[in-house]
This record gives sequence, C-alpha cells and structure tokens, in this order.
Amino acid sequence: MPSHTMELPRQIVVGEKNIDSVGSFLNSLKKTKKISLVSGSNVKKIVQKKIEASLTASKIKCYWYLAKTNDQKTIQDIEKKVRQSKSELVIGIGGGRSVDIAKLIGFNLNKPFVSIPTSASHDGIASPFVSVKGDKPHSLVATAPLGVFVDVDIIKKSA
Repeated sequence: MPSHTMELPRQIVVGEKNIDSVGSFLNSLKKTKKISLVSGSNVKKIVQKKIEASLTASKIKCYWYLAKTNDQKTIQDIEKKVRQSKSELVIGIGGGRSVDIAKLIGFNLNKPFVSIPTSASHDGIASPFVSVKGDKPHSLVATAPLGVFVDVDIIKKSA
C-alpha cells in the first residue's frame, strides 16, 4: 500500500481573548516586517483595532484587503495589491472565503500563509484546499497554513 503524505500547520495556537498577541505569534513563526491581511468587512470591524495594535507592538506593518467574494476577479485584484505591497506573509482572517483567498494568494505568490479563523464551521482553516467561484464552484489545492491562530472568544461570538 502506498504511503500518504499530509501537510500540516507548523504551529497552532488556541486561546481565549488572545487576539492581542497575534503579533508575537507571527514573529515566532517567521520574522517579518510586512504582512497582508485578507478579511470581510464585518470581521475587520470586530478585530482590526486589537490586531493592528498587536502588530504595531511587534513592529509589523500591515496592509488590509477586503474580500467581498471569492471569484477569480476579486482574487486577482487582491493578489496584485499583495504583490505590490511586498508583503512577506499573507493572513486570512474570518470564515471560509477570506481564509481561502489568502491561502490561494500566498500559494500563487510563494508566500507563507497564516489562518486566523473566526468560525469553526469549515475545514479550510487548516487544510490545503481552496474553494473558488467560477462558471461552476470548484476546489484547488494550495498549501496548508504555516500557522493557525485561534481566539475562541471571537469564534464563540460568531456562532
């Protein structure tokens, strides 16, 4: 029987009310100066202040991009901006759409990807698979995240 290889995140942090330590988590994974964040607008309203304060304290500059849909045009538009920003890491914050878009962009640009889920209702937070809308919705294989950072309090509030 042939062997099966699985790609898993290097580090997974799960805690309660820990979103303000995301900057130190990122630095523990990979020393980085510039990152791109991909989320929806509701998630951004909820976590932006705490995440940006944590990143600033960790001396990480961030660029925030809103993912309204996971169609090819949206992905290409955000990918172009991430490339221009010269980000060293791509982070998906939110549910399936934002995490999948960030994962695919990281894969396309050969940049590490980190998942910060706000919902536990999908497997995309730690898997290498991405769902994309097209003529027909389809899945692509990218890479598993370098790390997964979970604030259980945020997930509870989204339920």
